[in-house]
Amino acid sequence: MNTVETATIVVVTDDDGDASYLEQPGWEDRLAQYRNGDFGYVGVYLETKVRIHYGLDFITTRVRTPGLWSIESDSGEDYFLSVADDEYWTLAQMLRELNCATPVDIDRSIEYR
Repeated sequence: MNTVETATIVVVTDDDGDASYLEQPGWEDRLAQYRNGDFGYVGVYLETKVRIHYGLDFITTRVRTPGLWSIESDSGEDYFLSVADDEYWTLAQMLRELNCATPVDIDRSIEYR
């Protein structure tokens, strides 16, 4: 069985975030905040290292979920943790495909990249 390290919650800048919804009526204040640089967009995904057995040795690689993108950067850590909880099931499925034991522990601290 291949082995897995503790999964990390990663939050990264999303330079392609979709702000088009801010153009609709009723969102003028939020659009002004966006244009003022008060918030941007991020993506949240889980990442872990996997040791895959290969003959008498092993290969170490990183596995990460597709993540959720175009999240408003000021959504808060509670929301980011909620997204990570949803991503957990995707990670578990990916790791099963790699013949890894699940469930995987998740480090509840957030790594900002």
